[in-house]
Amino acid sequence: GLGRVKGGGNIAALRVSIHCKKPDFVVITETRIENRDFAGVGVFRGYSLTQHSSSGFRRAGVSVFAKKGLELIEGSTRNARDGHSTLAAYKVHGEKIIIAAIYGPSCNSDNLALEVVNKIGEDLEELGQLVGTRTVFVVGDFNLKLETKRRQTKPRAVNALQEIIEHLDLKDA
Repeated sequence: GLGRVKGGGNIAALRVSIHCKKPDFVVITETRIENRDFAGVGVFRGYSLTQHSSSGFRRAGVSVFAKKGLELIEGSTRNARDGHSTLAAYKVHGEKIIIAAIYGPSCNSDNLALEVVNKIGEDLEELGQLVGTRTVFVVGDFNLKLETKRRQTKPRAVNALQEIIEHLDLKDA
């Protein structure tokens, strides 16, 4: 489960930070949780696991915890079977939003990264039309270098991601 965080640290510090800051959403990437039916019960007090993508192996994985009381729009969740992404729509403070959580392939395969980025783009487009919103938050780690001055190891995936960013008018924060 989520007993330790990246770098070998304990999740206790993260729990304290979440308790103090009380964000609406908590996104954990590279979860490496084999169980696709992981329920996340009791991981963060006051939060429910609302999105969880697992490869079924101890690699990849993304989980999204939402503050209790935020409404997940029924039928909107899209979990990638490879564990690289999960998308869902919510009603938050009267607005419809989409949360896309990503953990891109860490290998240098442009083909695999392109496949993941293209799937996310398709899911974002379909989900936006389904729920009627263009308010999108994409969070996580694409394992891509978006700086155009550097030599790219995954140029086609970077180009595809930049097209999604432009199409949805996303801002890098």
